[in-house]
Amino acid sequence: MPIIEAIKIAEAQAEEYRREAMEQVRLLMDETKALTESTVAKMMEAAVDEEKQIQLTVQKAIEAKRLEIFARVDAEDDKLIDSAKKKEKQTVDFILGKVIEL
Repeated sequence: MPIIEAIKIAEAQAEEYRREAMEQVRLLMDETKALTESTVAKMMEAAVDEEKQIQLTVQKAIEAKRLEIFARVDAEDDKLIDSAKKKEKQTVDFILGKVIEL
C-alpha cells in the first residue's frame, strides 16, 4: 500500500474518531445540562419551601407578639379602670364640692 493511501486512510480514521468524540462530548454536555437543570429545580423548590416555612414562623412570632402586647394593654386598661372606679366617689364629691362653692 502506498504511503499516500495509508495517510488518507489514517486521516479518514482520525476524522471518524473526531466525529465520535464530538458526539460523545455533545451527549455528555446534554446529560450534564439536564442533570444541572434538575438539580437547580430541586434546589429552587427546597428554597421556596424553606421561605414559606420561614414566613409561617415569622407570622406566628408576629401574632404571638401582637397578642402579648394586647394582653399587656388590656391588663393596664383594667388597672386604670379599677383605679378610676375606686376613686369615683372621691372625684364626684370633689366636683360637687367645687360646684357648691361657686
